[in-house]
Amino acid sequence: MPTLMLLGNCVAQRLEGLLMASSGPQVSGDAAGTGGHGWRVLRVTPVHQAATGPDPEGALAALAAQAETCDLVFSQPLFNYGPCNTAELAPRLGDRLRLIAAPNFEAYFPDVLAIGPPAEPERVARPFDWHSRILVLCKAAGTPPEEAAALYLAHPLFRERAVAAALARTWETYARREQGLHVGTLEVARQWYAREPLFYTWNHPAERLMAVMLDGILRELGMGEAARAAELLRAGWTGGPPEAPPADAPPLDPAAGKREGRAGPEAPAPERSAPEWSFGFNRWPIITRHHRLFAFPGRESFRVAGTEVDLASMALGWYNWYDLHPQTFRAALAAAAKKDGGR
Repeated sequence: MPTLMLLGNCVAQRLEGLLMASSGPQVSGDAAGTGGHGWRVLRVTPVHQAATGPDPEGALAALAAQAETCDLVFSQPLFNYGPCNTAELAPRLGDRLRLIAAPNFEAYFPDVLAIGPPAEPERVARPFDWHSRILVLCKAAGTPPEEAAALYLAHPLFRERAVAAALARTWETYARREQGLHVGTLEVARQWYAREPLFYTWNHPAERLMAVMLDGILRELGMGEAARAAELLRAGWTGGPPEAPPADAPPLDPAAGKREGRAGPEAPAPERSAPEWSFGFNRWPIITRHHRLFAFPGRESFRVAGTEVDLASMALGWYNWYDLHPQTFRAALAAAAKKDGGR
């Protein structure tokens, strides 16, 4: 039985689970990575977890060694993971390597701040995976949490001019990151980004893009149209296979939306319930109250482990966490100041 693996971050891990759960005749797998006919899907550690474990060099070397034993490897483009880097694996795997997207979207989440490895041991779990430069600067200024919430909603990062500039940066980065891929998401992202939120956080895609990636992988495995549609539905994408916007739908015109006092030419679709494999258990706000660049309603709260958390509570959580982690706070403050200085 031929063997495949998915190499990358948590998106690759989710896609691995979807393939392992598949009951189709051409893709199969169970919790141990074995199954009936078709492809055997290996369960492997995401690279970011391997790189932060007790033996990162050994863990990454083991992943690379596993990849070399596979008949097919779907990998996100990797650059900071030693032997798992795409440049290292490509010459060894040859045409057994298929590159898949690692999408992210700054324009929805311009305040997200990723500061790299922890500056100190974490005494308690952080409130969210990433920092907010707005809340970091509010903490530095001594702003009470309730006032921080109001400042967050009114912040210039969410004004039309800033969001338009963030969109330009986002598309430039997006297109560059998707060059040379076998399975990409750029075309669908351009079609849908203003009509529905395509991401839950800056690098956690929502169901439509996950379905696009699953569809692309199944295409690479040679599955037919009916099989692909069935797999997407079994995976929990209640909207069915990815489709283009209706042919008769007018293009989004934010200016027209402003003139007519509405959020664009189409009424936003109701939010779908997320399937169990979704990233929707954690969600970052998308603030749209100051512009009409997106046709969907904004979200002005966080979601953490499935629970809605308002802005003031998130600010308080981060303030308390930073009190326990002063070195990380200083690192976050320096990163926030540097990022603000570059905009």
